[in-house]
Amino acid sequence: MSTSLDEPGKWKVNPVLATWISMLALAVACVAFWLWRVQLKAGAQEAPGPGTVIRMGMTELAALDAVWDEDFGFIVWSSTMYGDHELVRLDWPSGRITRLTKNSFVDSTPKISPDGTRVVFARSRLPWVSFRNLEEWDIWALDLTTGHEWRVAERGAEPGWTADSRSVVFQRGGREVIQAALDGSSETVLLGSKEKTIWTTPSLNPAGDRLAVTVRGKQRRTSVFTVPGGVETPVAGGCQLAFFPDGQGMVLVEHGGKMKNQICRTDAQGKNVQPLIDMLGYWSHEYFPRVSNDGKLLVFGAAREGHEHDTADYEIFLWRIGDPWENAARVTFHTGNDQWPDIWVIPQP
Repeated sequence: MSTSLDEPGKWKVNPVLATWISMLALAVACVAFWLWRVQLKAGAQEAPGPGTVIRMGMTELAALDAVWDEDFGFIVWSSTMYGDHELVRLDWPSGRITRLTKNSFVDSTPKISPDGTRVVFARSRLPWVSFRNLEEWDIWALDLTTGHEWRVAERGAEPGWTADSRSVVFQRGGREVIQAALDGSSETVLLGSKEKTIWTTPSLNPAGDRLAVTVRGKQRRTSVFTVPGGVETPVAGGCQLAFFPDGQGMVLVEHGGKMKNQICRTDAQGKNVQPLIDMLGYWSHEYFPRVSNDGKLLVFGAAREGHEHDTADYEIFLWRIGDPWENAARVTFHTGNDQWPDIWVIPQP
């Protein structure tokens, strides 16, 4: 005699038990999501591999030469091509790549001084530190002529420059934005702590009276603050907001675009956000935008898959602002991690 599932007492599900099972499954899912978010905020737990450097062909060299046009200069960025994150430099038109730092720590977020003579950067306090860790960094400077390095400030990250090349601006633990003398003799708080708010990627305008910041709290946004005073003018969502060298606009990474992000620009007041470049090919996950000191060139990183700044295969690209997007030229050919480029163009006589 067969048994029907509809017969009373046969295979009947206990509603109380079903409710508890559903609640348990939801709790497990919530914990898993929370652990994923914690790991995401902590960043990569291990340093990426060194990758392999691929030699540029004549076609790639010609494309890069076309973007440089008649300009000469150099690009500095952080790369794993020597085994861990060191600062490297590409000079143009020679195409020569030079290793600028050599140590067992992470050297990241380099910025070239407005006069082109020095680089300021963040160096980890431990052999491996993810960029998502805002605490374990010091601010260092490097003289490009002598190779001399010195520590400017402790417990700082994501540095930039003042217009006179005499001071640096950085965030400390995400809680404050600091301006420090290049010799480390003095510090001034430009933006103080605010509950449940994190400041990242600070950029001071040439006049020194406005500070562009990525604000991380309940929602991520980009804003400009008066200096002094700290009066906020919201700009957009996105991140990595930075002033053009002449202060007449800003560049940022914003939502949208082919791979859910694009590089945009604003006017001097942080209004009128417009797409600047969204790569058309495989390499269309753009980050780390920096405008050259003459305002003509944009250098940035882009990946074709993966997001994590520490480990994804970002390559460095160079583009003459205003040209068609497809004219952007690839600078690096390296299967490891290349990040946070900056560019300096030799002023025309």
